[in-house]
Parts: sequence; C-alpha cells; structure tokens
Amino acid sequence: MKQIHSIFTPLFVLLALLASPNIQASTHTLPINKLMETPESVWLKGSYGSKALFFPVSPRNQVEKAQLHLELTNSLSLLEKRSQLNISLNGKIITQIPLKATAPEVELDIDLPTDLLRVGYNEIRFSAILHYTLDCEDPSSPELWTQIDTDRSLLKLETSPKTLEKPTLAQLQDLITPLATNQAKLHLALPGDISKNFAWGALAAQSVGLRYKYIPVNITESTSLPNDSDSIIVGLKKEVAPLISKATLNSIQNGFLGIEPLSNNKKYFVLVVSGNTDEEVTTALYSLLNLNFPLPDTPSLNVTKITQESTNNKRNLLLEASGHYLLTDLGYKTKTLSGFIATPIALEFWVPADFYSYDGNVVQLKLHFAYGAGLRKDSVININLNDNFEKGILLNSEEGASFRDYRIDLPVRSLVPGKNTLTFQPEMVPLLTDRCTYIQDANLLFTLYDDSELIIPPANHYVSLPNLELFGKTGFPFNNGDLQVVLGANENRAAAFTLVSKLAQISGNPITGIEQVSKASVSKNTLLIGSVETLLPLAYKAPAGVLSVEKLFTQINSYMPKQNQTSATQTQNSPQGGLGNYGLISMFEGKNGTTQLAVTAANSGILENRINHLVDSSLWSALKGDTTIWKETRDLMAWQKTMPTYNVGKLGFIGKAGYMASKKPWVWIMLVIGLILLLSSVLRKKVSHFKSSNNR
Repeated sequence: MKQIHSIFTPLFVLLALLASPNIQASTHTLPINKLMETPESVWLKGSYGSKALFFPVSPRNQVEKAQLHLELTNSLSLLEKRSQLNISLNGKIITQIPLKATAPEVELDIDLPTDLLRVGYNEIRFSAILHYTLDCEDPSSPELWTQIDTDRSLLKLETSPKTLEKPTLAQLQDLITPLATNQAKLHLALPGDISKNFAWGALAAQSVGLRYKYIPVNITESTSLPNDSDSIIVGLKKEVAPLISKATLNSIQNGFLGIEPLSNNKKYFVLVVSGNTDEEVTTALYSLLNLNFPLPDTPSLNVTKITQESTNNKRNLLLEASGHYLLTDLGYKTKTLSGFIATPIALEFWVPADFYSYDGNVVQLKLHFAYGAGLRKDSVININLNDNFEKGILLNSEEGASFRDYRIDLPVRSLVPGKNTLTFQPEMVPLLTDRCTYIQDANLLFTLYDDSELIIPPANHYVSLPNLELFGKTGFPFNNGDLQVVLGANENRAAAFTLVSKLAQISGNPITGIEQVSKASVSKNTLLIGSVETLLPLAYKAPAGVLSVEKLFTQINSYMPKQNQTSATQTQNSPQGGLGNYGLISMFEGKNGTTQLAVTAANSGILENRINHLVDSSLWSALKGDTTIWKETRDLMAWQKTMPTYNVGKLGFIGKAGYMASKKPWVWIMLVIGLILLLSSVLRKKVSHFKSSNNR
C-alpha cells in the first residue's frame, strides 16, 4: 500500500491589487509583503539602503484615495540629526521620516497623492540614510540598520469602477489585462449548435487566458449574457443576433470582431466574435488569439484572412537542441550595471518539457562584457541558473578589461523543464575602502552586451510520465495540439474552458486542434472532465496490471486527510462517502503511448468550484505525483504515486541506459557493485583453479 504525502509548502502568488469592477466602490487593504515575491521583512542596512515595491493600478478603476500605514524599527545607535527614511512614489519623494535612537519604534499613516498614480505598476521606494557619528564612519557598520515590518505595514486603496461608454477593440489591452484583477472572471455565451461550438469556446477561452498572462481565469458558459460579468459571444451572425445591438449586428461581414458595453451595466463589455459561416467565425477567433494582431481603435473589425500558424505569439521562446542564440533573441538589450548595490541581470528562456541531454554535456555561454578600472581584486560577477550558483567571473584587473567570447560552461543537468532563469549578480568593490577615505563608486561598472551567445547542447525528446509536476509547469503532454476532451456532461463545459485557458497560459501559446469527443480515441492525448459517476463509463482502463480509474478513486479515498475532522466529516471522507468536497486530478497511460488526464469530483457543481481553485498559482504549482486531491487551499492538498511509469519519445539502447542512469543512479551503482562482485568471484575461481593445476 502506497503512502500519500501531504503538501505543506509556503503560499506563493504574485498578487494584483485591484479587483475587477463588480461593485460600485471598493476598498482594498493588504500587507505590503503581498507585493513581494518572497514575503519577508525589509532590512535597510549600511549608510544607504534602498528597497522598491510595486503595486498595480487597473485601467478600469479610478483610485479615489491611497494610504500607506507604515511600521518600522531602527537601530539604537543612529545619529538623530543625520538619519532619515525617505519614501518616494514613482520617483517623487512624498515624505521624510527622522530616525531617532530615542524613539526606535515608528508607526504612522502616509497619504499617497493620487495624482502621482498611473495605470500600470507604481513604485513605492524606501530609502534609508543612516549614520552613527559626525566623524569618519564605516558605511557597512552592523549598527546601521532599519527594519520595516511588512506584515503590519499596509497599503490601502479606495477605488471606483469606470464606465465603458464607447469601448474600442484597441482598448482590449486595458480591459483584459493582469492589472485589472487578481482573479479574473469571464462569461462565454455560445448560443449556437452545442455539438460544434466547443472548439470555438476553447479558442475564445485561450485568447482570454493569454491576455491575462499569469492571472487565473474562472470561465462560466451559457447561451445568454449575465449582468455582472464581462462576456464573449461566439457564434454565427444569425445565432448571436438576439444578444447584441442592431448596430453591431449590421456590421458583421466576413470574420467579425466587435465590442460594446453591456446594455444594462456599462461597467462591463461584450466582445462579439462572429461571421456568416463556420470558417469566418474561426478566422475571427484566430485573429483574437494572435496577441500581435493590430486591433483598431474602432468598435468593430472584419477579418478576411488569418492563418492558424500566425497565432503563435512566441511569448515563451523554446530553445531547441544544438541551438545558438544571441541574448538579444531572449529579449535582452545591452545593459550597464553600476555601484555597490546593482540590480542583477536576469534572463528568462524556456526548454521543452521532454528535453533530455547526456549529463556530461554543457550549456555554453560566450560572453561579451566589459568592466571598469579601479575595482578591488575580489570583485566578481556571480552566475546563477535557476537560483543555484554555477560559476563566477573574477574582475581582478585594476585597469579594467573587455572580453569577447569569454566562455562559461554550465552543466546541462541544471536546466529544468519549462522556464529557466539565468542571473548575473554583480559584487563590485572599490579599490580604496579605508576608514576616513572618500569611497569612489562611480567606477563600479559592468556591461553585458546583447551579442553574447547561449549555446544549447545536442539533446533528444524523451521523458518519463505520469508527472503532474511537469504538467503543472509546462502543460506537457497536452500543449502540443490535437487534444481531445471527453466531458461527463454538457454542464462540465465551463470547467473544461477554465482548464484549457490555464493550459494556454503556462504554454505561452494557444493549443490548436482541441475537439470534444464522446469517447476517447486511442491515438490522441485526452482530457477527461466530469463527475465520478458520469466519467467512469467513458474512460478507458489503463493497460493490464494497472489500476483502473474506479479502483484509483477507491484507493485515494482511503488516504484522504482526516486530521482535525468531526465525525461527520470523517464519514463524508470515508471510502463509502466518495470524494466528498475534494477534487481529484490523475494522469495515466492511454493506448498507443498516449496520455489521459482525469479531472473529477463528486458532482459537477463541486468540480467546477474545485477547478476554479486549482487554476490559482498557489495550488497549481503544488501539483505532484500522478494523482493529487485538493480543496480550497494548499494545505488541503495531498498527492501520491499509484501508476507505473512509461516513457514518451525515442531513444536508442545506449541513450535509454544513460537516461535511466541519470534518473536512477542507485540502480546502476548496485549493478556495478554486482558486476564487481561477479568478476571477483570469477577471478577467485580462476586463481584457485590455476593453483590447483600447478600443485598437480
């Protein structure tokens, strides 16, 4: 019997601050550590310390009032007349706070001028100028510090939604944007033939997910329009006619995109995707999927032609095996770092989920860089790959230097499937740092040029499945197109659209060729979405010797978390009680090397609710094993491995042996030990036989 592992990992999510405009006015208050990638106290150390935090302002909201509640503690050794904390908003200082040794605990409220706020991300910067003497001092002395309590310090915004009088298609970038919400909600109105419009709904859902980027989208679906949500209508001209204005209807020719305010609530928009034929509707959807497609500053547009290939937005550049890439290909532009505390250079790139290269291979960097004169000989540039230190560049020439094709080798095993982050962290120190000596830092310069090169080693496409962690990071193997969806009931369509929207987000590109089928084909990867009762008859059983989906549910049920439960809850979560309020996602092998992913719950209502929770990054990033159960929060998740491993891709015998050695080195260690023992035994027998022969 396999043990199930509970997941208790820290909550991580990048929060957008302002909620979508579904009420007349809103007040939003949150600790400022929610604006940080890693929630922690802010320490400002040394004679000058600085920290910036960023918060978004939605283009759909008007900020009526903004306030910062600040709580901090400073050192008891500070010199009162020369120590202060400056707070700036978007580069303008809005307050100066004296820091006193006699009053080290500070608590105050600061009004943020709303006229300094702008649509998009706004910067609040805390800059501490700290001294402990009027005489010469060590600028890095340990008693020079100020700590901001980011849990008790709060940012408060009062906002009201803006009315959409005459929206245009060009404004979609402001209407569907990650700045607008921390949990997006959108309605799909699909009034046409239910047997054919699933594919249209899937394309529309992906277009929304791609525009919201990292913000999870909860999608609802029906044949009509709600009065409390943004909506997209998709259908033939005759099908959408009852739902839109006459002006919009009369504009429909060819493939059509149009936008208008919701007639009974102009705080929301209605986006119309239509045409006179199925082909024209599909053409309009492809134009919506292409984020680079130039939408005009008008309420409507007729599209005559666009190819499916043009929907590849190349948001996530996949680096291929044996590829040579300039840093400019990764979106980087030449940059110079300066000073003691310089912001690191961070480069993001993606490798395929099934990327496999021999462990002895290396990722090669050919760097073009220069650094200033007068640096101390222990100055370095540290190179990190995915937050792990890999190599350092010593900047030890007092005259400064410039290099081309400076080679750095990074182990290929440090790459991870999906997104990778390469960081250049400067640690530059002046040549002269003696006490009472003016410290020159204008010479602390490092320039990395964008014609530097990144070289990927030879590799194959080969990976072991099932792996929900890999699926959560990359969408693999469901992000390559030709995906079929099996629904337990038509009421599961909204849940499917929400899940497909999430897959597009993590892939960075739309997944074309999605179709709804009544029963899984043996030649395609399959998503199975529905309640337990409706899904089981539709799912293929796994190959011989593997648990069926039904047996899997029974086994999972027996391990459901029961700590801190009432007797009633324990009964609900017992094997006789079904899944209770949990959702379940399980990956397993289908026929002919395909992969099936079952997403289910006790009934369709619970399933839709659970998928809406699952697509939040804090839960999605916790997917693991081949089976995960979850409820509302991450600490109510659990996972286990119940399915046998299978491999996807092609490798020769030697390649497979190398792959197994890299994934299970202990097996090969035992094999080598066994071979050594076997050879030792054979040698002993040979020696014994040789001695016996000589004795005769």
